[in-house]
Amino acid sequence: MVKDTTCPSHGVEFDEEEMEEVMKQLIEGQHLLVNLGEDIPAGTPPWFDEKKFEAGKQFVKKYYGGIFFCHLVSLIMMLYSPQVLKPLIFTEKSETPKKSYRRYISTSIHVMSWYMGDMWQADSKARRSLRLVRQYHTDAATRLNSVEIRPSVDNTEITKCGLPLHKGQPILEVLQKDFSSIPNCPFLSQLNGSYKNANAFPVEQIPYLNQLDMSGTQFAFMGLVLLHPEKFGISRATERELEGFVHIWRCIGWILGIDDRFNFCRLDSLPQARRWTRYFADKLVCPSMKMSVTAEYEHMGRAVADGARCYTGWLF
Repeated sequence: MVKDTTCPSHGVEFDEEEMEEVMKQLIEGQHLLVNLGEDIPAGTPPWFDEKKFEAGKQFVKKYYGGIFFCHLVSLIMMLYSPQVLKPLIFTEKSETPKKSYRRYISTSIHVMSWYMGDMWQADSKARRSLRLVRQYHTDAATRLNSVEIRPSVDNTEITKCGLPLHKGQPILEVLQKDFSSIPNCPFLSQLNGSYKNANAFPVEQIPYLNQLDMSGTQFAFMGLVLLHPEKFGISRATERELEGFVHIWRCIGWILGIDDRFNFCRLDSLPQARRWTRYFADKLVCPSMKMSVTAEYEHMGRAVADGARCYTGWLF
C-alpha cells in the first residue's frame, strides 16, 4: 500500500521522489471502480476555488477552438491503452469514421456544456449532462465487468473493427519505429498486464472504468493544453488561465466519481500541475504507447481522424 501523499505547498515544485509517490498512488486506482450512479455530490468540494474556476471558464471562451482540437489529438493518443481500446471496439460504436464522428460530436456537446454552463446549479444543462454521463459510465461498467460479458471484452480483436481503414498503406511499423527510442516505463511491474499490451496475460482481472482509467481521461482532456499550448494556438494564455483550466478538470473529475487521491488534477497550482503532467507523460503515457501500439490502435485512431474531417476539414 502506497501512503497517501499530501499536496506540496502552493507554488512549490515537488521533487522526483514526491512525484514517484504520487504516481504509485495513482496506479493503485487500477484496482478500484470509479464511483458510479447518476447521483452526484451536492455543493462544491472543500478545495473549490471560485476565482480559479472562473479564470478557467474565461480561458475556454477565449481559446475553445484550440482546446477542442487538442481534445481530438489527445483522444487519438489515449487509444493506446487496451483498457480503453477493447471496450470501444467491443461496443461497436467507434470503429468507423461515421460512428466515431457521432461519438465525438456527442462528447464535445457534453464537454462544452460543462465549460460554458453552471455545473454547480442543480437543474442546469451542465449538471444534467454530468448526471447523464455518470449514468453512461454506470451502465457501461456494469455491463463490461459482468461475468457474462467480461470474457468477450477481454478477448476483443481487430476482426471486430470491420474493414481496414489504411487503404493498403498501414503506418503501424512507422509508429513502432518512432516509439522504439522511448525509455521503458519505470512503473511496469505495478501495472496490470491489461495495460501492457492487448495480448498480455493479466495478473488479476481489474475493472474497466477504474479510477486510473478515469484519471488518464482527465490527462487526455487537459494534459496537452498544459504542456504544449503553443501547438494549439493557445500560446498567449496566462498562467492564471491555465491554472484555472486545470482546476476546472479537477472539479469535473470530482463530479464524475474520481476519488480525490486519484484525481489527476489535484495538484492544481500551475508549477506543480505542469511538472506532474510532464512526469506522467514521460514516465507512463509515452512508454505505454511504445508497448501497446497495435493494429487496433491504428484502426481506431484512423476512425477518429477520418471522422473528424466531417466537421473540421482538417487533414491528419
